[in-house]
Amino acid sequence: SYNDTGMLQEADAGILFCPPENVIKEFPQFPVSQNYEEFKNIILKIRTTLNK
Repeated sequence: SYNDTGMLQEADAGILFCPPENVIKEFPQFPVSQNYEEFKNIILKIRTTLNK
């Protein structure tokens, strides 16, 4: 939701979980997950990137 996007922009990394299409379009900098398996895979990828 829009309430969370400010917090995500301040974080080291952010993921949109099951967002509506308008949020996906407005915040393309965030990866999108539609289920928990995708969410887990994105977290693992981000974790690897942040640990470098």
